Amino acid sequence: MKTLEKVKDILLDPRVFFLLIAFLLVQLWFTKNILFGGTEVGIPTYAPGKILEQIRWLWWEALGPGTSIPTVAASIPFYYFMSILERLGFGAIGIQKVIFFIIIYLQGLGVSLLCKQIIPYGGRLQLLAGLFYIFNPFMMIVWHRFIYANFILSASLPYFVFFYIKLLEKGRMIFIFLFLVISFLASYMFSSVAPVIAIWLAVAVIFIFSVFENRRQVKKITRNIFLTVTLFVLWILTNFWWLYPLFSTTNLVSAFSNKGNVDTLLTLSSQSTINYVIRGINPFIMFFEKDWGEVYLSPYFQLLSWTSVLFILLSFIKREGKVWYMITLFLFGVFMAKGAAEPFGKITAWIYANIYLLGAIRNPFEKTGLLVFLPASILITLGVRNLWIFKIKLNVPFKALIPKIITVILVMGMIVYVWPMFGDRLFGSDKYPPFFTVPADYKEVSAFLSKELTINPGKILILPISEGDAATYNWTYTYNGVELASHLFPGASISRQLYIPFVDRLIEEIARTFHKENYIAQKAILKNLGIKYIVLNKDLDYSQRRIDNPKKIEHFLNTSSDLSIVKETGHLKVYKFLDETKSAVNIAGGISLVSGSGLPRDISQTDYIMGNVINTNNIFLQEFSTQHIDESILYKEILYPQRVIPLESFSTPPDIIIPRPFIKYLPDSIFYPAVILKEKIEFYFTPFYEKSMKMLVLTQKRIIEADRLRQAKKEQEFNRSIAQYSAYLDETTGMLKKLSEEDLDTQTKSIIKVVLDEEKKKLTSFIDAAGNNEINLKIKEDIEKISAFLKDIGLEVYYTFVDTEVENSSKINVYQFFIRNHTRMEFILTSVDSKHFGLEDGKTIKVYLDGTAKYMVLKQEDSKNWFSLGEIELTPGVHEIGLSIQNNLNVLHKVDSNKEGITEYTISDYNPDKTYILSFNYKVLQGPPPQIQFWQDSDKLTGVKVPKLRKEISDNAHDFNWKYLTLSISTNNTASVRLDRSTDKPTIKIFTDNQSKVEIRDLSIAESFNGSVVLSSSVGNTFSPVTAEFKKISPVEYQVQVNNPNQDMFIVLNESFHNGWKVIMDSPKMGEVAEKDHYLTNGYANGWLINRTGELSFRIKFTPQDNLYTGLKISLTVFFLLSLLLLGKQFRRKQLN
Repeated sequence: MKTLEKVKDILLDPRVFFLLIAFLLVQLWFTKNILFGGTEVGIPTYAPGKILEQIRWLWWEALGPGTSIPTVAASIPFYYFMSILERLGFGAIGIQKVIFFIIIYLQGLGVSLLCKQIIPYGGRLQLLAGLFYIFNPFMMIVWHRFIYANFILSASLPYFVFFYIKLLEKGRMIFIFLFLVISFLASYMFSSVAPVIAIWLAVAVIFIFSVFENRRQVKKITRNIFLTVTLFVLWILTNFWWLYPLFSTTNLVSAFSNKGNVDTLLTLSSQSTINYVIRGINPFIMFFEKDWGEVYLSPYFQLLSWTSVLFILLSFIKREGKVWYMITLFLFGVFMAKGAAEPFGKITAWIYANIYLLGAIRNPFEKTGLLVFLPASILITLGVRNLWIFKIKLNVPFKALIPKIITVILVMGMIVYVWPMFGDRLFGSDKYPPFFTVPADYKEVSAFLSKELTINPGKILILPISEGDAATYNWTYTYNGVELASHLFPGASISRQLYIPFVDRLIEEIARTFHKENYIAQKAILKNLGIKYIVLNKDLDYSQRRIDNPKKIEHFLNTSSDLSIVKETGHLKVYKFLDETKSAVNIAGGISLVSGSGLPRDISQTDYIMGNVINTNNIFLQEFSTQHIDESILYKEILYPQRVIPLESFSTPPDIIIPRPFIKYLPDSIFYPAVILKEKIEFYFTPFYEKSMKMLVLTQKRIIEADRLRQAKKEQEFNRSIAQYSAYLDETTGMLKKLSEEDLDTQTKSIIKVVLDEEKKKLTSFIDAAGNNEINLKIKEDIEKISAFLKDIGLEVYYTFVDTEVENSSKINVYQFFIRNHTRMEFILTSVDSKHFGLEDGKTIKVYLDGTAKYMVLKQEDSKNWFSLGEIELTPGVHEIGLSIQNNLNVLHKVDSNKEGITEYTISDYNPDKTYILSFNYKVLQGPPPQIQFWQDSDKLTGVKVPKLRKEISDNAHDFNWKYLTLSISTNNTASVRLDRSTDKPTIKIFTDNQSKVEIRDLSIAESFNGSVVLSSSVGNTFSPVTAEFKKISPVEYQVQVNNPNQDMFIVLNESFHNGWKVIMDSPKMGEVAEKDHYLTNGYANGWLINRTGELSFRIKFTPQDNLYTGLKISLTVFFLLSLLLLGKQFRRKQLN
């Protein structure tokens, strides 16, 4: 009996018990012995050593043509641990089993420790708390979503809470140290900001409750404040190794904006109402997508889902120990996880709108749900105990057993509810199974390319290029998730978009170029990007991902004389580019100088047509020259416009109505201070991204007030009002400049233009009326401020167009250039399909040079799709070229009408690479205005993409008059691309509601002129022979030796442009090349203009990497000093004993 008791005690020891639970679950999950993966994390346990080699550098060259993702530095310890397992012989599946085993074990053990700390009974209740934490609906969603950061947060959060509570109780430094150690070991999760927020929110809630609990003990409160601040400061210092590079490195990735965060929050909050949150249910997965079938919609399972809530309520009956810590954390967690759902939804939305960092948890249920279910697991345990010991006062048989029987039934119901936890159905869905195997072909091709790249270095182009960063692979078990080329193949792979605007435009151009017979452009792309090999992957599911048909691409690759098939196995085919490619570092003989001093501004606008900048880059690529010894090099400098402004944006859109603000009291009224106070309160509670537009309205109010005071001839009050307006104007323009491109859209710009133009007119009328010279000067300054601001955001030209025809035309694009030196440049019109726009060699067209009309003759070389208009002389400064070319004729043909409120038109001779302008007049007679949709062909055999554009006309202009709408439709705009297979021709559909009456007239769609203007140096500059050698030290550093006899030299690094790349001369006297000479080159790369001659030795270095080393030194030093402090204390304690 004693032996059995001992065995029982051992098995029920939490340290052993959760080992068994973890082992059992892992065995149940891996019955097929197949790797789990997909979604947002891909396959982290597949070749972790290779991934470690990538992420130890802040520059990811593996994601061609390179990018910086500073957040991944935090995952280095995790991948280092997995690489050790790999070296010990564990395969990808074995590593995944070990990781899952550790996570489950730590989940159960951590909560059991916390439960023992919170509830005084301990014993088997600890085990129950750990089990409830492992097996609950929310944890089921955590595993199902398959985000490793959430796995690790779920395992580490109980320890953070446990050690912090112990710190507040005992005040000992050892608990700070243990808190920091857990943080280091779990640092992988900090590659996302959300776990950082979740951990410190939990700490903050417990701290605030401790202050409330000890509100009469000032000394204890002071001590707790000191301990918490010390913990936070030491956490910052010991995590400085990833925090410093994160906050000091420019992240090129366009992720989200404040407005986007709030929009996402409001959308997802409908799925996180309190009745779902407290049950841990994700209705989208469980009820709408039905990833586990219909069972969760059944009344029985709906009833079972409330069992945990019942036990939480029962925990309130008898609150012992430190249960209030958990109750407070639970209630706060519910408030956070519900997002903007009621109650207090508007308060939550306001908080998110004004605190940008909270954008990381814009899906609050997923990111902060653990703040609900960590305390809930302990509260449920206490509720189970309270029901178990409940004494029934009625005189009924077996009354002592009834509560226990009910408890067992309810607990069993909770276990039944999470049935997917006991098998691999937990992961994935029927559509996308959770497991997969990487075919052996990939390892074979990877080994082949590894060998080849040592002989012929270069980048690898993976075709077809994935849409966004996701891909679907048709393997034995379908893989669906993040695109895997950087995992599967060696070197740098160009295979997907990087969410860097200028790089993604280039990648989109590459994708379009390789599904056509365009060998000249293909060759230029391969040479420019340094691509030596192409891997055609026929495993990619193009129908699911709206990418090009690999079979169509294969046809063009097979017929290219510049490519040779060097390897074919399974569904992979490897081509070698036979011509010379550009090395990683080269001396440029022909270069596009696009923009200096940091990143170029994205000039694209939603409803206006820009030239295809990437296409013009491909046209004007000159031959680069590296290591030439015996000949001079002729090169041309090519300038692209820094902004393209449609002149129609200067006119008020017909359907934009700007309401005038209501003015009741003027500044001379005794009630005016109350008006200002009211405005300040309203402004304070306005969401951040709306504050600037709110401020714009207030400037309107100030100038209307000033006008009324002027009319009333109250000069003193008028002067004060002008000064007040000037202050408001400064604040308004400052705030508008900070808006993101998403917030400063076309309609917003139109409103800004209209309002500020009106204010300029008012201010101009004030000049003649004001008698005070000082006020006159102030007014003139304000007019200049408005003009300068409008020019800065592209809503006002620098030069007045002196031509009456301009006033009658809305088809003029103004191309702005900044010229550094006095020069003569050739004026070139690019990307012109001349037959559609009436352009031909020898034809005279009108252009506007700095506002003045001038007639120039088109000259076209044979087989070129661009025209030269001769040379122009340019002085340093801003220059503007205006060009007016009418769009092509109407290509719209009516197909069907009045079928369920749908009028349908088709486009003749449709070209998916062109942009079309849809325009019409409409009049709303009754109900809502029309809705427009654009549908395109979806033929799988041709591989044509299938965009779907949807435009709902705004409701705010219902004045029942005729209105004009113009809309740009471009298949190159990935934001509006959606897959649809219901049509076989490109069509425009105009929908009206059944209750609506809408008249439409003058409907037309025209192919838009898609050309652009560039300037080229009119005479080639002679480049004397240059010899250059470089050595790649690491992905973040190159050593270069150059013998330069020229005054100017252009060095190119074929990695994505980033202002962290620097040219640093080895000679201290020469120093670093200035950032103003750092250029975005050939649409994506780094280029430096170096005006030093002779034998030069320098490094091209990604300097943010040094911040990682600096942060690491600081963190290690702090850990070392803390260790010494603790050892010293331990040593003194032993001496005293």
